[in-house]
Amino acid sequence: MIKKQIEPAELIQIDQLFQDKNWEIEEDIDIRISLYQKFIDRYERIKKEDRELFIKLSKKFLRITEKEVYSIFRDSYNQIDEDYLKPAENIFILPLVEPYIKLKKTATEKISRPKIKSGEKIKLFIEINEYRELKFSEKISLPDNFAMIEKSFKPKKDLLILVDDFIGSGRTANEILKSIFDNKKFDPDNVIILSLVAQEIGINSIYETNKVFTFYKYLKKKAISDFYEGDKLKENIAKSISMEETMNIPEQWSLGYEKSEALVSIMNKSPNNTFPIFWYETKKMIAPFKRYVNFK
Repeated sequence: MIKKQIEPAELIQIDQLFQDKNWEIEEDIDIRISLYQKFIDRYERIKKEDRELFIKLSKKFLRITEKEVYSIFRDSYNQIDEDYLKPAENIFILPLVEPYIKLKKTATEKISRPKIKSGEKIKLFIEINEYRELKFSEKISLPDNFAMIEKSFKPKKDLLILVDDFIGSGRTANEILKSIFDNKKFDPDNVIILSLVAQEIGINSIYETNKVFTFYKYLKKKAISDFYEGDKLKENIAKSISMEETMNIPEQWSLGYEKSEALVSIMNKSPNNTFPIFWYETKKMIAPFKRYVNFK
């Protein structure tokens, strides 16, 4: 892939973007760990006619670092309607993950430990911080897993809060809720979801499918489809796809998982709902807001 020249005016625009977003400008360190250099590298690969849109999308990009996670969780928690919290005898907080691991019929007795999910990371941040500052903190418990509350949970008195860092299309959350609701103790009256960031399409899908409310600090719309109409919408979608094609991004990720058009990276990892032009990388092409480390 041939990189395109960057004009001085474009560099000034990128520097201003980084200053406005409070992103670190590190020109003299290894490209593998310099956000600024990774961004420049990605920008150079984009056709000149598509660069304006890339900058516009970058201005909307939400980057949450690890040091910000707990404070954003706290702000999200404070959005919960007290009609849920006040009457609850116990408030259980668990990660938004499948309650049980389903083994294949051919599985042996030993299984590989599954990778830690983002919701489990959020629960860890809650545990290591002084969460007693939260409303009704005296009622809060953070059990190790769903099995620890499955039998003791009181449907008419307790509340289950399922936490995650990001709600995208809502598909995964709906599948998890379906598994949880297999136990008739749990229903939309005693289960809610709490997320740092949520896509509007996701929380709408969760409510339409399971009648469960989602609380959050940041609510995000589709970054192109919800902000443009008519010919301008078609033009910007085409430019986004043009950028993907320039970088040989697989079509399955086009506009983000399930066309979510998200612009977010949390704890140094982008969800697949984010536009892949920001996170897709290969052994020879680094990404500014990676999902997986492929570039060595």
